[in-house]
Amino acid sequence: MAGKTIEDRIREAEEKVKQAKARLQKLEALHNQRERKQRTRRLIQVGGVMARLGVETVEQAEALRKAVMDGSDKFKEWWIRTVGPLPVEPAEATGEK
Repeated sequence: MAGKTIEDRIREAEEKVKQAKARLQKLEALHNQRERKQRTRRLIQVGGVMARLGVETVEQAEALRKAVMDGSDKFKEWWIRTVGPLPVEPAEATGEK
């Protein structure tokens, strides 16, 4: 009995590549799903903290964000020590491009 022909080996290799691509796509989808779930959980947690602060509307949240950005130097120093760098204004909110 003769060994496999080159054509058979090529077909098998192509099938393995196809299966590997399918596995990769499945793993990437799983990763993306986990990332979305983690982001959603963080947003819910932050929303809970904001609610405990009495922030109930988007307008109130925006006012709090503005207060942080325009706050006193002492507050800004505290923010940098405890939270990290101050948030950056989005370009569309400042009118820059």
